[in-house]
Amino acid sequence: MKKKFGEAEENLLAAYRLEQNNFEVNTNLGKLYGLKGDYNKSVNHYSNAVKTQPLNITAKQNLAAAYISADLKENAVSVYEQIIKVDTKNWDAYYELGKLYISLDKKADARLILEGVLNKNPNYSKAQEIRSILSSL
Repeated sequence: MKKKFGEAEENLLAAYRLEQNNFEVNTNLGKLYGLKGDYNKSVNHYSNAVKTQPLNITAKQNLAAAYISADLKENAVSVYEQIIKVDTKNWDAYYELGKLYISLDKKADARLILEGVLNKNPNYSKAQEIRSILSSL
């Protein structure tokens, strides 16, 4: 597996040197570094991908996840808030933000976000998980 990571990294870095603002190259490097556990490099490349396509929700979700892995949770909060501003019905972003608030010991914020999801979309696929989380707050 390490050999495959090494080969992939070499090829992706060669592509990156040719075109540093390439969305796909940055996204793939972000994923690769995340898999390798090098979260700061993952954040860097996902951040580059977002700069290239600032309205791409998936790119922002990847960046938020990388921030969490890098233990930069406040940055992830900001990214999830950006996602919600652009896509007010992105229930997964609300859900992830709620869980993030719990990990930051902001239980009142978490409750507000998670209850909001249940009120606005009671049939959300993770509604049962949200109810379980709320019952433990």
